[in-house]
Amino acid sequence: MGPSAWVFPHEMQEVICSVTDMTRCLKPFVMYEYAVEAGWMERSRYFGFSTDLCMAHLVACSNYHFDHFMGKALSIFEPMINMASYEIMEPKLREDGRTNVEVKVVDKVGNSTSWTFIMVVRTFGKYKDCWCTHRVMPSDSKWLAEV
Repeated sequence: MGPSAWVFPHEMQEVICSVTDMTRCLKPFVMYEYAVEAGWMERSRYFGFSTDLCMAHLVACSNYHFDHFMGKALSIFEPMINMASYEIMEPKLREDGRTNVEVKVVDKVGNSTSWTFIMVVRTFGKYKDCWCTHRVMPSDSKWLAEV
């Protein structure tokens, strides 16, 4: 049985289950639902770099935010979105309390990439006590230890 198109964080999930759900579905709208900074007014670093996913002066900010997230996700995560297979590695606790989960991906033409999901437990909001994504970036990024 394949994953549901409607996958959301749940407080009973372990970190590996949250990353597995996102990887199995790998639809940008599912990744958005798990994103810690989804809908925030501040600049986001979800993709590993500072970007404006929302502008406070726009009336339809939530739609604008989601649209920008979708565009960036489809572009940046293209190797994952078009993957043929994946392997999720064991979670690793960071010194700052966040958790890294590496996902090794092989795309449809056999190219391999590796991505790190930096995960945190939400402390407020509708996904309080759920594992959510703080950052997703290539595992070989020189910025991985700093973001």
